[in-house]
Amino acid sequence: MVGHGILELMLMVLLVFGFGGLLSQSSTIKVVGLAGGTVLVFMGLLAVQGAGGMKGGTDKGTVKGMGALRLVVSGGVTSIANPYWILWWATVGVGYLALSGRLGIKGTASFFGGHIAADLVWYTLVSVIAASGGKFLGGKAYRGIAVFCGVFLICFGGYFIFRSLTF
Repeated sequence: MVGHGILELMLMVLLVFGFGGLLSQSSTIKVVGLAGGTVLVFMGLLAVQGAGGMKGGTDKGTVKGMGALRLVVSGGVTSIANPYWILWWATVGVGYLALSGRLGIKGTASFFGGHIAADLVWYTLVSVIAASGGKFLGGKAYRGIAVFCGVFLICFGGYFIFRSLTF
C-alpha cells in the first residue's frame, strides 16, 4: 500500500504541474497497455505455478523473506502494471483532481488523503479475505481459485497486449 500511495502521489504532482496530456496520448496508452499486459501475464503465470504449493490459509513464507523496500517497490510495480490504474487516473482521477484543485492545496491534499484512505480500506479487506480464504475453503479449493485467478490474469494481460498492438 505504501508503494501504491507513493506512486499515486508522484502521479498527482505530475498532473498538477501539467503532465495530464501525456496520459491521453496514443503512444502512452500503447506502452502502458503492452507493459501492463506483459506484467499481468507474468503475474498470472507465477500464480498458476505457485498454486501447487499452496496449503490454504496464509503463506507467510512469501512476505517473510522480503525487505521493506522490496515490498514498497512491489506495491508500486503492481499498481503501475495494472492498465486500468492509468485509465482511471487519465479519466476519473484527473476529474477529481481538477475539482479538488479549485480549493487549492487543501482541496488537493484532502482528495489525496481521502483517496489513499479508501484504497487502504479496500486493500485491507481484499488482503484479509485472501489470507483467510484458505481456512474456510480447504487446500484443494483454494488452489483451484488461485489457478483460476492466474489464468484470468493471463487472459486479461493478453487482452491488453492485443488491444495495445491494435490501438
